Amino acid sequence: MLSAQPVISQSPEKWINAGVSGNTSVDLLDRLDRDVLSQHPDWVVMMVGTNDMLNSSKMVDIKDYRYNLTELTKRMLSAGIEVILMSPPPVDTTYLFLRHSPGSFQVSPNAKIDTVKQLMQATAKREGCGFFDLNQQFTINHLPQHNKDSLIRNENNSNTKDGVHLTSLGYRFVADGLYEYLAGEKILLKGS
Repeated sequence: MLSAQPVISQSPEKWINAGVSGNTSVDLLDRLDRDVLSQHPDWVVMMVGTNDMLNSSKMVDIKDYRYNLTELTKRMLSAGIEVILMSPPPVDTTYLFLRHSPGSFQVSPNAKIDTVKQLMQATAKREGCGFFDLNQQFTINHLPQHNKDSLIRNENNSNTKDGVHLTSLGYRFVADGLYEYLAGEKILLKGS
């Protein structure tokens, strides 16, 4: 896998992480102007949907999620921003169910994440923006594996029963995959 690190560290582009842990698509809509549009970015890579579907205290109905995703995408495109939607990775439900009651889910959590992936892919096609299937990068590598993998936080790699959030190696995996996607789409960054 190619590494994004040399390009990013030498790149004249300004990189802004506007992600906020725990946010849903509702939260992103509320802060889009302040945290994204006001920065006038050329590009946005957006992954949203994990908390919408899996955080039992903040779950968003799938129809509302679809609307919010479309609205976020259209508003950024209307501002002249190139948008890449990135699907969320699957989760380790063993740990997820320690934090969120299984009764909160009418369908399996990873089936909900698959629905998000499908909606993102359809939105990208309909709106004419990019789609990076991070979810597929995890599933083709048979990830996550309960307490065995190094990419999603678990007891063995971070001494925590998480199953949703990425480790530093997980973030590196995302960066490398995104770099390969950008290179494959012939989207070159300054300095690359």
